[in-house]
Amino acid sequence: MGRADGFPVTGAGGEGEGEGVSVVVPHYGGASLAEGAVSAVRDQHGDRPVQLIVVDDHSPEPFAPRPGVTVIRHDLNLGFGAAINTGAAHALHPWLLVLNSDVTMPPGTLDRLVAAGRSTRPSVSSPLLIESGRPTSTANRWPAAYRGLGALQPLARWSQHAWMRRLVGFDVDCVAGRRRRTDWLTGACLLMQTADFWAVGGFDERFHMYFEEVDLQRRLARHGVPAYFVGDVAVTHLGGGTTGWGGRVRALSVSATLYARIWGFHRRATLVAATVSAVNLAYNVLRRLSGRPTTPLRSIRTDFGHLAAGLSESRAALRRPSGRPLARP
Repeated sequence: MGRADGFPVTGAGGEGEGEGVSVVVPHYGGASLAEGAVSAVRDQHGDRPVQLIVVDDHSPEPFAPRPGVTVIRHDLNLGFGAAINTGAAHALHPWLLVLNSDVTMPPGTLDRLVAAGRSTRPSVSSPLLIESGRPTSTANRWPAAYRGLGALQPLARWSQHAWMRRLVGFDVDCVAGRRRRTDWLTGACLLMQTADFWAVGGFDERFHMYFEEVDLQRRLARHGVPAYFVGDVAVTHLGGGTTGWGGRVRALSVSATLYARIWGFHRRATLVAATVSAVNLAYNVLRRLSGRPTTPLRSIRTDFGHLAAGLSESRAALRRPSGRPLARP
């Protein structure tokens, strides 16, 4: 493990000049993505001290060491939250930026994001994401058992309606161009104060993938650190991840159930999920009888397989410690 001092990004200074930012980029998969994120941060214009930390989470394609970047490699694949915790343990600056490896930003974005964070601190903030050329809000409402009703297939035709988006947890009042308080923010690009991150213990490492940022922000909110969507600052997010669709659904089910266990609503969430699967089975049987190309039994076997995996693997995860001893500066 190594440590690199923050480098000044050259150019004109911005608001909050002198308050340094430690940027942690988790790496797993193709190194070109993380290289793009690192280059985008280094291309920011400003005199703000910036420390770049890349945490290689035991990627099949390692991230090569380079000047001015702290590169730390895990001996095992520990997951997103653990990678950020490892990087944040080396943070030297008061601001901490969690940046997905598939995120890039135009020059000046970092200064604008820090200026927004300074105006609402203590807070955690996130910009607008541009995905496939479309603006995408990162703002959401807290998970709850009833949000599982959004998986009812008879409701799919209304998936883009505002009431349906509210049901599944999108904060539809947070739109491009607006700054607004919300419950939690998608974790592709999160800015907060390093002290606030550690005041709540960092990420819970029992989450390997998905829901770790929701859990973190729920603990931050309880600590008096709310979330703010910064819709007038934008970054580009490639998205897609490194896991196949089936693997993502299973991992999402496990992490959602673990979150529900930790926050006390997993029994209600499990009841809603089982009821939704039963309703979808009946709906698909009717569709098949009407000549539609559906596979009701295969679908419900898949649904209950993910539900069972979520229950068993989340139960096992609760027995593990939520973090590791980390030496921090």
